Amino acid sequence: MTSKEQFLIDLFEFTYLKSLRKDTYLKDIEAIKKKFQSELTNVGMYLDTIGDLSSYAESLPSEIHLRRDQLKSARKQDLYLIDCNLNMIGYVLPILGTIPSEKTEEFVQCLVAYWNTSFPSNKINVSTIEDIQGGFRTRLCYISTAVCESLGKDDACYELQLLRDFRDQILRQTEEGKHLIEQYYDIAPTIVKRIQKRDDAKQIFTRIWDRYLSQCIKYIEVNQHELSVELYTEMVHELKEYH
Repeated sequence: MTSKEQFLIDLFEFTYLKSLRKDTYLKDIEAIKKKFQSELTNVGMYLDTIGDLSSYAESLPSEIHLRRDQLKSARKQDLYLIDCNLNMIGYVLPILGTIPSEKTEEFVQCLVAYWNTSFPSNKINVSTIEDIQGGFRTRLCYISTAVCESLGKDDACYELQLLRDFRDQILRQTEEGKHLIEQYYDIAPTIVKRIQKRDDAKQIFTRIWDRYLSQCIKYIEVNQHELSVELYTEMVHELKEYH
C-alpha cells in the first residue's frame, strides 16, 4: 500500500462515525483539512502527474469492501455500509474536493464510481462542503418536501410545518431520533433526485403521501410520536429501492 492510498484510509478512519452537526460542521471541516494539509497537498501533486486515476480511486472502496466482508452477518454489513456512506458524503468526499489539483473533480467522480460499483445497493453521489451545509436546512424533510411540492403544496404549508416541528421538537430531543436523522441524511436526497427523474414520479410521490406521510401527520396530531417514527422509518427503508 502506498502512502497516498494510506492517506485515504487514514482520512476515512479519522472521520468515521463523526457526528454531522450544523453548529460545528465548518469548524470540523477546517480542523480536518489542517490535520491533513500536507497529505492533501501531496495528493494534489500526485494527481497532476498520473494519467490514469483508476488505480488510486479504487483503493479506498476496495479496502472498505474487504472490511465489510469480514463482518459475519448481513445485518452488520448493511449497518456498516450505512455508516460508511454517511462518512463518505459528510466528510471524506467534501475534504477530497479541496485537493489542490486540476484533476480533483475527476478523481472524486472516479472514486464515487468505484464506490457505487463495489456497493451497488448503497450508492452515493459526489458531495461538497456547500452541499452538506445546504442540507442542514432540510435534513429529514427531503422526502416530505418533494412529496408536498408534487401535490401542489407550498413550502409553508401546514403539513410541512408540522413535520418540521416534529423533527426539531421531538426527534432531535432523543438519541434514537438524532440517530435516525444522521443515518438517513445521505439517503433521502438521492432518493428524491432519482424519483424526480422517473416518468411516474407523480404517482410515486402520491403513493408516498397516501401510504406514509398523511398517516404520519395524523399520528403527530394525536401525539402518537412512536408510531409516526416507525412509519417514517418504514417509508425510508422501502424507498431504498430508488437509491
